[in-house]
Amino acid sequence: MKRRTLLAGTAALAAAPAIGRAAEKTKIVWWHAMTAALGEQVNHIAETFNASQDAVELQAIYKGGYADVLTATIAASRAGQAPHLVQIFEVGTGTMLAAGKAVKQTWELAQDTGATIDPNTYIASVRGYYSLPDGRMASMPFNSSTAVMWYSKDAFRKAGLDPDKPPATWPEVIQAAQAIKAKDAAEIPMTSSWLSWIQLEQYSALHNIPFASKSDGFDGLDAELECNSKAHVKHMERLLAMSKDLPGPVRTQTGKEKEIS
Repeated sequence: MKRRTLLAGTAALAAAPAIGRAAEKTKIVWWHAMTAALGEQVNHIAETFNASQDAVELQAIYKGGYADVLTATIAASRAGQAPHLVQIFEVGTGTMLAAGKAVKQTWELAQDTGATIDPNTYIASVRGYYSLPDGRMASMPFNSSTAVMWYSKDAFRKAGLDPDKPPATWPEVIQAAQAIKAKDAAEIPMTSSWLSWIQLEQYSALHNIPFASKSDGFDGLDAELECNSKAHVKHMERLLAMSKDLPGPVRTQTGKEKEIS
């Protein structure tokens, strides 16, 4: 297989049997970003597929974190050495959609090979994200993430809070974090990750307010961010106030800890 067009999503797995048998196995190179248990599952998928037939060999190759994979893929594509299949994280969806013929979308692959892919088998919100406005699947949903809140019952107990009643609103989060800080029940009372996703995009979805124009970007690639509304600004101000009221230790280049002022 000499074609170096990127195959969007995991549809190549379904299409591979149609490639046909040859004296030597056809090799499909699959770049991914999975580690630990998820990495083991990716390897299991490849091993199971390879054991199911003797015409095609799927090579699952770890290429680093999400951003690393995207960067490596762009560079490899420009050099004419792109992998046949690549896992790109959600943030890279716009880049892939704008890549034109450098990417072969899932609906195209299914059409060319006769593979049957029913988009309705996926959760609507997940299916919608990876589909074009007309419903055709641009890429195959794989390892889709869900935002969750973790809390420590031990820290709640130490702070005198009910460990079986996690906070359900932001005022309750602030109240719990302040109690944890006051009792020194945890080193860091509250933290968050992927702020643009968790604290802006997910916040917008939960409160049914626009994150961007054109139906949050689903109706066109020329959408503009709209996360400067009164609600968004108020939430960002709340997080900034919390960062000042709930300082935690940060590690300096020398390895020593200091308090955030």
